[in-house]
Amino acid sequence: MTLKFTFENTEKYDVYKDIIIMPLFTKELCTELVKISDYYKDEFKNNISFRNNYEKNKIGWDDLNLSEVSNLAFREYTELYRQHVCPVLEKTFGKNSHSIDGWFSPTIIRYDRVGQATDIHHDVSHITLNVKLNNDYQGCDLYFPRQDFNAKDVPIGHAMIWPGAVTHPHYSTPLESGTKYSFVSWTWPPAWQAEGIENSVRI
Repeated sequence: MTLKFTFENTEKYDVYKDIIIMPLFTKELCTELVKISDYYKDEFKNNISFRNNYEKNKIGWDDLNLSEVSNLAFREYTELYRQHVCPVLEKTFGKNSHSIDGWFSPTIIRYDRVGQATDIHHDVSHITLNVKLNNDYQGCDLYFPRQDFNAKDVPIGHAMIWPGAVTHPHYSTPLESGTKYSFVSWTWPPAWQAEGIENSVRI
């Protein structure tokens, strides 16, 4: 499988309560990422789960690290992030907001079991980026209660970008039908170092 990162025109974007919403991936790239997900469907792992009623509610998502598919694509993505996303971060949050030391491997997240959801949480990241890859599913809405923002109507290929820790807790409602795919990217918290972090790249 081949993968070439292509970004949309990122000059036009909106900001809602410190959530940046911007076109990022082309529809063709989103389709390709879904195809790759289907091709490697048996390689997805349930790495994240939450303590509240996990067995009952199947809380947590399944994921596949981009670095497992192509480490070159991972590095290409980080270069495009610097070119297209960092300027928007600076305009929105100030000149120090894009001082990023490195990235964890971006992850394709999959919800494919009815009732699968995530509990409310915030991320251990400086900046979180989430791209919707498809919309042929029901339920599984990404919701930010503090900002009163539901990502249900965000178009395919658009990124939602927010400060990862503390201010933007979020959760996904239970999946009702179909399969949801998202592309999620976390940057390192400022104090973290490269040594000992798997599936990561330092700039």
